[in-house]
Amino acid sequence: MQLSTFDLSWYSRWPIQHTALEEWSRPGLTNGLGSLQAAADPCSIRHVMFPPVSGAEESTAYLTLNGTFLAATQMKTAVAWCPWAIDREAQHADWKIATRLSMPPDVHGVLQRITLTNTASTAQTLELGLRLSGRCVNRGIEKWYWGVPGVATTLAGLLESTGLDPITEILPEGLLTQERAPEGTEAGRAFNAQLLSPAPHHWNRNGDAGWTFPDIAPGESVTLYLALALGETRDSAIGPARALLADPAAAFRDAEAHWRELWRSAFAPDGPLSGQVPDLDVPEDLAPAAVSALLSLLQARRTHRVAGGKSFYNISTPRRVEACYYPNDWSMTARSLAQLDPEPTWRQLEMALAADVRKYNQINFLTGRGGDAMGPGWPYTVDIYNAFYAAWQLWSAECGVRSAECGTRGAECLHRKLTTASGDMTLLEVFEDLAFDWRSRRVDKLGLADYGSKHELLECVSTYEHVVASLNAAAVWMLRRLADVYRVLDRNDDALAADLEADGLRDALLQHLYVDGCGWFRCIRLDGRAKEVRHCWDTGMVLMCIGAELPAKVQDEIVHFFQSELQTPGWIRALSPHDGDAAVSGLRADHQFNGAFGSWPAEVALGLLRIGRADLVKDWLTGIAHTARQGPFGQAYYDEGVEPATHGGATKVTDETPQCCHWSNISGGLFFTVIEELVVGQPAKERAK
Repeated sequence: MQLSTFDLSWYSRWPIQHTALEEWSRPGLTNGLGSLQAAADPCSIRHVMFPPVSGAEESTAYLTLNGTFLAATQMKTAVAWCPWAIDREAQHADWKIATRLSMPPDVHGVLQRITLTNTASTAQTLELGLRLSGRCVNRGIEKWYWGVPGVATTLAGLLESTGLDPITEILPEGLLTQERAPEGTEAGRAFNAQLLSPAPHHWNRNGDAGWTFPDIAPGESVTLYLALALGETRDSAIGPARALLADPAAAFRDAEAHWRELWRSAFAPDGPLSGQVPDLDVPEDLAPAAVSALLSLLQARRTHRVAGGKSFYNISTPRRVEACYYPNDWSMTARSLAQLDPEPTWRQLEMALAADVRKYNQINFLTGRGGDAMGPGWPYTVDIYNAFYAAWQLWSAECGVRSAECGTRGAECLHRKLTTASGDMTLLEVFEDLAFDWRSRRVDKLGLADYGSKHELLECVSTYEHVVASLNAAAVWMLRRLADVYRVLDRNDDALAADLEADGLRDALLQHLYVDGCGWFRCIRLDGRAKEVRHCWDTGMVLMCIGAELPAKVQDEIVHFFQSELQTPGWIRALSPHDGDAAVSGLRADHQFNGAFGSWPAEVALGLLRIGRADLVKDWLTGIAHTARQGPFGQAYYDEGVEPATHGGATKVTDETPQCCHWSNISGGLFFTVIEELVVGQPAKERAK
């Protein structure tokens, strides 16, 4: 089937059912201006934010039905997602509850329809309450990193009182909440308007909105609407909320039309995107994986007004990371982003280089600065490769380098100027700076590069540090691509030298890091001690970057290790359960034995394609397509042997601590590249020496 013909409402066929207090990966929504997440009961909402105003860690709209607070029951709610709506259904006593939650376009607001239907055989009186809480903060644009400005309701905010003492005002049709900014701060003003139709009949002593509907006949329904809007002034919150209530049906239609147009434009030369991806003809059993991959990109697209209306791509949603990106997650999808929306992709590459990828793993795209909300920030050493990879994909897409004849255009593009932390550089100079970075990290006795301690690498695999296979393989790949660049410029001697340097690095990797006969690799510390680590990141990066250069015996051993210790029906284990670090360094499923990060199965799949194992990839993708039924790819999924499968696929990992894994993560967009290569073939330049 052609991907452009895929009906995105398909996702609503796969509702997930949970009780109010179960920990699971609750879905989110975005309209490109902000985001939100469904909360515990069939009506509640949390983490509404439209920068610079944030209601992160705040929740609202909890239902009380005939005196029962529904979040305090074991009632199950079925939650169905599609890009423009979250539909929830539940049954309590004689009442069916059905809600639809949407974020209409071009407004800093949210609309929800709440319908209760009498399923009894006799008339019933409905006493309905809605607990509204509108705490929000405005701390300007400086603190939007992985952590975002928010209300101090979590353990992380235990010693704070941010946003907890608002000014509240009861309006005829709802509640207006205003931040009471702390003394001495330069905080901007934050307002949250929550308006209701019909207007509440009364407010109880807790401040809950209440209604009484007598004599509701069997099968008869009562419908209410809640409009929530955030603003920096009173009018900018109340006005949009009232506009949403004025024509709810139109607002819901607009939300759907917005997403259908965005999907259409992903494959067409016109529309809000500056490019387009190929409209692949994909087998129907694999199509959901390709669609969820592309939705992982579109869910990340933001056009914040405080960013001057320019488009950017964050990496995760909802709850955190709203106006920030990690070059790591972002660059993994650079090939598709360079096709889909090259203008902001070039902008974010330059922003990352200017902020300095050697110092910071997070970039606030509202300010263009690297850092961290809680401190000075730190680097991921993989970002050297990530920046090169993004630049390579942009150059390739813009200049036709993937074709056999890139002509003079490829050379001309190399003169493009980019602002970096070291000053202005041409694209060629950026390629050289990054490809030769390994030299400054060289451990002479090994002929390999040291990429730092665990917090610069996998964070929660304590044995994975310093001289590692993944990034040394990446250094080989960068040198190979630099040789390709030199050939475009007819600098053949430089190309030969880069290839010879890559040869030496590859040979040293196989000599010192590969565990012969096993299929996995060892890490070497600076004191010379070595530790075997059975991690899928090595598997994916080595196969993806240098797989075609490996001896057939090594290829076969790596494949055997993948199949026997890492692969699951619909996902992968990041760390083999047989590794000595499994569980002892924590249970965070994105890096440990109980699951894996969103792009790592795709990296391994690309690596398998590099060594001619498309048969394995196609079979595996069939299971991953079942995983994709949960919407855009998440930051991590559990191993199906650890957590029961969801609709036949691996289950998304929760965003609650200690996991902190987001419902949608841009890195899953790498699956689009996997399927593109499976369907179309590998780009000519992505080859072995």
